[in-house]
Amino acid sequence: MALGIKETKELIKFASDLGEGIGKSLEDNKWTIGDIYNFVPAAQSAFAGIGGVDQVLEELKDLDEAEKEELKDYVVEEFDIPQDEAEEYVEKAISIALDIWFFVKKFFVKEQPS
Repeated sequence: MALGIKETKELIKFASDLGEGIGKSLEDNKWTIGDIYNFVPAAQSAFAGIGGVDQVLEELKDLDEAEKEELKDYVVEEFDIPQDEAEEYVEKAISIALDIWFFVKKFFVKEQPS
């Protein structure tokens, strides 16, 4: 059963937007309140990016070769990543975003009593 890669793409977009915000903020070697604008895209993509994070693991388990190629093509086109770096980019983006999610879930999201 093909689950697709919608949630995985949204997670990659969030990780990319966050990485770009950090990169832009580091360009002048100092952090200021003005750097907050560099994180607007990450804030905008955060809900979609982590909203379906629980489904990403299922999508990745179900990933076929065509979907792997689609993810690589997505980052090449969407984020201007060289083709020879696309696979590593996808892997790192997913890993970083999942690590952030699991960190937040473990330490900052309190289970609601039933």
